[in-house]
Amino acid sequence: MKKYMLKFLKCLASSTISGLIIYILSPVGDMNKPLDAEEVKVYGKRARMILDFEFGTLILLVIHGEDNVAECVLVLGKINL
Repeated sequence: MKKYMLKFLKCLASSTISGLIIYILSPVGDMNKPLDAEEVKVYGKRARMILDFEFGTLILLVIHGEDNVAECVLVLGKINL
C-alpha cells in the first residue's frame, strides 16, 4: 500500500507541476509565425480547457480508485479535441 501511495503522489506531483507550466506558458508563438493578440486569447483558452478536462478526469479516476491513473491520462492526451 505504501509503494502504491508513493507512486500515486509522484504522479500527482508531476501532473500538477506540468499542468502549471502549461497553464502559465501556453500558447507559445514561433519566430517564423508570431501569434497576435486574438490568437493568444483563443489558443490559450483552448489549452486551458484541455488541461482542465485532463485534471478533471484525473480526479475522477482517483475517486473511483483506478490503479493506472497515469496511463489513462496519457491516453487522453492523445485524443484530438
